[in-house]
Amino acid sequence: MELYLDPNGDNVKLSWRSDDGRRSKPILLPKQCLIDRACKVRAELNDLNDYVKETGLNGSKDPGWARYQEILGHLRECGRWLFKAIFNYKDARAQGLLNTLYSLPTATELKICCSDEQVTLPFGFVYGDDGDVPNLTSAMRPSRKDLGGFWLNRFKITMVIDGDPCGSLIIDPASFKSLYALHERELDKAAAYMGEDRERLDLLLKTIDFRRGYYDWPNAERACEEVAGWDGVVFVFAHSDGDILELENTTIDSLMFAEMLHRNRNEAHTALIVLNCCLSATGGENCSLLGSVAERGFCGLIGTEAKILNTHAICCGTRIMWGLCAEGLPLGEAFDRMQDDGDLFPLNLFYTCYADRRFRLATPFTHLKAA
Repeated sequence: MELYLDPNGDNVKLSWRSDDGRRSKPILLPKQCLIDRACKVRAELNDLNDYVKETGLNGSKDPGWARYQEILGHLRECGRWLFKAIFNYKDARAQGLLNTLYSLPTATELKICCSDEQVTLPFGFVYGDDGDVPNLTSAMRPSRKDLGGFWLNRFKITMVIDGDPCGSLIIDPASFKSLYALHERELDKAAAYMGEDRERLDLLLKTIDFRRGYYDWPNAERACEEVAGWDGVVFVFAHSDGDILELENTTIDSLMFAEMLHRNRNEAHTALIVLNCCLSATGGENCSLLGSVAERGFCGLIGTEAKILNTHAICCGTRIMWGLCAEGLPLGEAFDRMQDDGDLFPLNLFYTCYADRRFRLATPFTHLKAA
């Protein structure tokens, strides 16, 4: 199933296609209303991130999970507002689309094609369930089941940014290079919380990284030019507001980041961007990090819908890379597995896949698991 979102002045045109059929006539949605509803959802996600930072999901710091359930209640409310903004009860065609979507089997891939010129929507947190909400007791542990009714538990959502096609999605390991741009101070602070993920990141850096990581943008930019003729992954662990990326005391904006990625790039090769930083799948019109992949040679980007703790972000990104490189999983499976990992809940659900799920290595780097 595919949805299409196209900017149209003060509106957004929503159309759809299923079973390789013809694209429907569009529904007009008020753009500012969508932006407002998306901002409200992301504000609640930011509150959830702050809650995890303060409590560590330790029940003794939140008796009966009262505050946690309050935040989820607000998130459901805002997710329902976004749902209603998309599926106006007065619009028969919108209701017809809704019926079609909810007749699909659970875990159907839902591709949502959009332009990088418009503000994106956190579709995983659209909430369309009017049923009873489960009550969490002190003896229970917060889990993904608590987010029943949200689209992230109904569909496998893949966002697609308008742009030119990339090269092969099946990558020969001999032509694969990864480049890690890392905020060194934040990485050092996160190390104590990473456990096995720190060992795996070290293995990735030592064995298949281009030069074992870069800790400021001038060095990362020079390295990016050197890998421009290869297939691979650009992995970023940085501070971000959706436009600016900070490594230590050096910063670049989304336009400079896009220029860095595309300078002298061989468009016959395929690259994936993994942005482990706050708000990397958001941003304003024409100043979004998503715009960096809206050109030939890039299969897409993995990014976040809200603020996210550095300790969780680096682990989420590492697990995606380990799934790709050590286990040979397609990107979609590596991404889904990361989102299913209970020890990263709930912040692992803040990630959205803006990339082709079929991207993978032809064969994994078996020496990684043997190490």
